[in-house]
Amino acid sequence: MIILSKQVTIWFYEHNERITIFQLHGASILYSASTVLKYAMLGALSASLIVSGIFMFITNNLLLVVPSELTTVINTTFVLKYEIAKLFGLSFGISIVTIFGVLFKYKIKND
Repeated sequence: MIILSKQVTIWFYEHNERITIFQLHGASILYSASTVLKYAMLGALSASLIVSGIFMFITNNLLLVVPSELTTVINTTFVLKYEIAKLFGLSFGISIVTIFGVLFKYKIKND
């Protein structure tokens, strides 16, 4: 979450002139930071797809990760659709909380 916050802060520095120009014309902080928000959402989507793919691979090939002796001891079942939905929600939830935290910090700093 800290790394994501730092990345969003870097995106704000990259787009600082654009955001400032939009705010001078009366745009809200959400509208002026729409490019940053799109980058963050695209990053959250790609991260959730990559993690979901790795998770599906591991659950389908559990013997590659866990020795066969432990599979008899560890009796876990995954509802794959439910777990992927949780990963997707967690990815977007962390991104949204981080983005709005940085937006709030940016708004306080510039007012």
